[in-house]
Amino acid sequence: MNIFFSSFIKYPCGQECSFWHCPEKYLFTLREIPCLSEINPFPTDSLFTPSLTSPLKSGDLLILHTESREALEKLVEKRKVVEQFRLILIIGEQAYHNSRSYHLLAPRFIMTSQQDVSVLKDVVQKMCGPRHPVCSSQATARSQSPISTF
Repeated sequence: MNIFFSSFIKYPCGQECSFWHCPEKYLFTLREIPCLSEINPFPTDSLFTPSLTSPLKSGDLLILHTESREALEKLVEKRKVVEQFRLILIIGEQAYHNSRSYHLLAPRFIMTSQQDVSVLKDVVQKMCGPRHPVCSSQATARSQSPISTF
């Protein structure tokens, strides 16, 4: 299973850029999570024009990031495009509270962009399972660490 990140946010970062509004900074923050260190960026436009050369395959994990309700509604309209993937949604606070149609996408996990991204570590590890190379190496390292007694 491969892991991809795609964002509907397209504007370049400005001086007041914060990571939850900037796809590049959000991707960088996600890569700091051990089991997401090999996450691949994927252009959102390519999502709606699937081709045989697309790196996305059925069963891959797709993390989608958007702040706008409009982009979320567009995705819901074209949900057939993402139904074959394991989906994690990271959406803006307003879109989260003002729209519930994103549940039609059947995501495995939903969070707002203001939440701490470290919660994705456990979610992704459970989704990947013990056979995923990056996630399994993290689990092995944990299981081999000495247990301290007090």
